[in-house]
Amino acid sequence: MGKEKVRLLASLLFIVSLSLIVSACFNFKKDINSEDKKNLKVIQMDGTFAVDVDDPNETVGDADYVFIGRVDEDVDTLYKDPVTIETSDGAKEVSIPYTNYQVTVLPG
Repeated sequence: MGKEKVRLLASLLFIVSLSLIVSACFNFKKDINSEDKKNLKVIQMDGTFAVDVDDPNETVGDADYVFIGRVDEDVDTLYKDPVTIETSDGAKEVSIPYTNYQVTVLPG
């Protein structure tokens, strides 16, 4: 009877562990429609660069690949790398937005 209990306990622990691993690896995609995008809070981010990004000659000289194009459409925005932080109002999840665009490459 003792070995049967140990096997049952080991089996249950294995199933629970496997369930936790599978659920932790599952990617929950947040789908935000255009109406919700209008209500999102905008946070300005600044970067520091080794070149003057306002000078096209320096920017092109620093780049590996360059093309001239036109942005036709804002396709969607994905929110990656979510992190839960503590604020004065309680826990809050923040993530980094990545916006995908439909682009037309123009002849140059």
